[in-house]
Amino acid sequence: MKIKLCTSVIIWFYTITIVQAQNIEENYKKAEAFLPINTRKLVKNMTVIPKWKKDGNYFIYERDGENGKQITGINPETKQRTFNIDLTKLIALGNTQLGSKFDINNHPFKNLKAVSPTSFEWIWEDVIYNFNCTTNTITKKQKTFENNVNISPNGKWEIFQKDFNLWLKATESSTQKQLTFDGSKEAPYALPLPDPHDAFDVENPDLQPEIEIKWSADSKKIATYRRHNNNAGTLSLYQSSPKKGGRPLLYTYIYPQPGDSIVPQAELLFIDIENAEVNFLPVAKADLLYYGGASIDWMDDSKNLYFMENDRGYKNVSFKVFNIETKKVTTVLTESSKTVIDPWVINYNFKNSQKELVYLSEKSGWAQLYSYSIFNKTSEQALTKGEFVVRTILGCDDKNKVIYFTASGKEKNTNLYFKHFYKINYDGSNLTLLTNANADHRIELSPDYKYFIDSYSTTTIPPTTLLCDTQKGEAILTLEIADVSELTKMGYKGAEEFVVKARDGKTDIYGVIYKPSNFDAQKKYPVIDKIYTGPHGFFAPKNYFAYQSDAQSIAELGFIVIQIDGLGTAKRSKAFHDFSYQNLTDSGLTDHVKGLQQLGTRFPWMDLSRVGVYGFSAGGYDAANALFSFPDFYKVGVAASGNHHHKTDKADWNEVWLGFDKIDKLFPSQSNLSKVKNLKGKLFIIHGELDNNVNPASSLQLVNALIEANKDFDFLIMPNQDHFLDKSMYYTRKRFDYFVKHLLNQEPPSKQ
Repeated sequence: MKIKLCTSVIIWFYTITIVQAQNIEENYKKAEAFLPINTRKLVKNMTVIPKWKKDGNYFIYERDGENGKQITGINPETKQRTFNIDLTKLIALGNTQLGSKFDINNHPFKNLKAVSPTSFEWIWEDVIYNFNCTTNTITKKQKTFENNVNISPNGKWEIFQKDFNLWLKATESSTQKQLTFDGSKEAPYALPLPDPHDAFDVENPDLQPEIEIKWSADSKKIATYRRHNNNAGTLSLYQSSPKKGGRPLLYTYIYPQPGDSIVPQAELLFIDIENAEVNFLPVAKADLLYYGGASIDWMDDSKNLYFMENDRGYKNVSFKVFNIETKKVTTVLTESSKTVIDPWVINYNFKNSQKELVYLSEKSGWAQLYSYSIFNKTSEQALTKGEFVVRTILGCDDKNKVIYFTASGKEKNTNLYFKHFYKINYDGSNLTLLTNANADHRIELSPDYKYFIDSYSTTTIPPTTLLCDTQKGEAILTLEIADVSELTKMGYKGAEEFVVKARDGKTDIYGVIYKPSNFDAQKKYPVIDKIYTGPHGFFAPKNYFAYQSDAQSIAELGFIVIQIDGLGTAKRSKAFHDFSYQNLTDSGLTDHVKGLQQLGTRFPWMDLSRVGVYGFSAGGYDAANALFSFPDFYKVGVAASGNHHHKTDKADWNEVWLGFDKIDKLFPSQSNLSKVKNLKGKLFIIHGELDNNVNPASSLQLVNALIEANKDFDFLIMPNQDHFLDKSMYYTRKRFDYFVKHLLNQEPPSKQ
């Protein structure tokens, strides 16, 4: 009897093991099918990106037809679709009429421009071509320099860089003239701080980025800057396995870090091209705290330049104008904050023929619109007021004295993050809602301000895209209704929105839940928190583009995956946002735990005894921080490309959110390195060796701290990979495996 019992138990255990292995293999197949790279192919007509005629009364766009991509034309005046042509047919016509050898993967029909209801243009090899949809003919029009931003507006002059100096060249002759003479590698003209990613595996490791200049409208002057490296600090990336083989390669590059007293700077200037006169602006040099250059541009009168000035830490920001004739600098506005002026909020436009500035500010406690006179020193005017968030200024219509913008949180009984489209008069009167659907709206405004394209959706309702008028917001024509039938056949139902309370028990916190497509409410599922608490944005999706998240693929393995935007994330009140200021170590993390506990009570199919977490970049920091800060709640974590010690990371992002005045005192307490002794669960740290955004040293220093604390963990450094590891299927599989093994307690399928 004992032998039979043991045999039965062995057979039962063996059978269960086989079933589990079969199930997990099937789940892996589903998880791969739901990866964003695969699901994007299944959905049609999610977006409409219009290419308007210059005057705005006609546009074309690319759409998904029954036989592939199509180019379609829309005439808003007649409310009609004027033509549809298959891209494959256009390619065939190009091959026949131009003698070319285009195919679906290599053709010039991408940057198209509407011309009339029956024709459109494109540029190929610096020549403009026109396609007539009525006659099906392609015509060569003229040589052009439209795609070259270094060409003057009148097409006569081109600026180029040689030996770190700027030169002028006539476009119709070989005439050249040197404009600057003292440029050098340490102090070049018009060259932004280069990203080392551009040098990986190329013949020239000293490859310089494209020059950055702005032409005046009269084609007589350019505005730019001179970069001064100032012997700024550097970092290095080590490429162990060059794709061409041979010795490992070392890339050393300028990389300002928080608190650096010496950083690269940009000296603003303009050049009169006729006499090659270089004029430096009488303003402070701009600190360059990350890759890129300084921003400066011309006003339409070709006499005034405008630019922003800010101090390190973004506590003070000014908008200034420099007149090249009087040589005077006018400060149009200055903003100050005890915490931070959020650079992700700053947005501006011009009205009344550029005599006034329309600017977005949080000075009232909410992001609102303000108007400032640029030249007359008149006081500011608050254009909008209230406890809602203006998101983006889309345009200022001088003819009708109307400002168009998006905002969220103004409409009642809706998701606080849903964007809606509004207009308001220049004097702040007659605020009008132009979108009514209870959804998130993506808006494209026509150049003449008569029309807008409204694509609206939620996380469970696919986009509908309408052409509307800006008078009342009424729909003129339905352009597209997204086709998600292939996605729903796979069992996708959309990410489900939820609202819980923050740690204070009062504030609403929003998030979404991803369930496996074979979800069974009678089962218990481990829960995984897809985390990113970066204060520069919010990250739980609000529209149907949630289907592109990797969260759904992970859910298919047998998990419930959630995303939450806790206290300290953006696009709410300034008070809500300021919670994360100098507090990245708890930038909403406690709200994640409190929110999950509420969800666990609400949904019995959530097993909060098995909670995992994963994140990337700032989310990689968050994932490790979750295991360190709540070691009894989070059991398994995958931290990818994480900035675990902010002092080793880029200067600009960290100085904005942690400040510039308390770096030495504050940064250690915000570092994951200070918490490694708390680790109880399973932690997997992953980093690419060529991460040009967050240097691999950030993860390696965490590894070192864990070793010194005698903690067990897992670590993977990925050769030839940069910051964005999700391009690698190996990384994706290793993350799958880690959660399956340590949170599901199952063995991942064997690898072929």
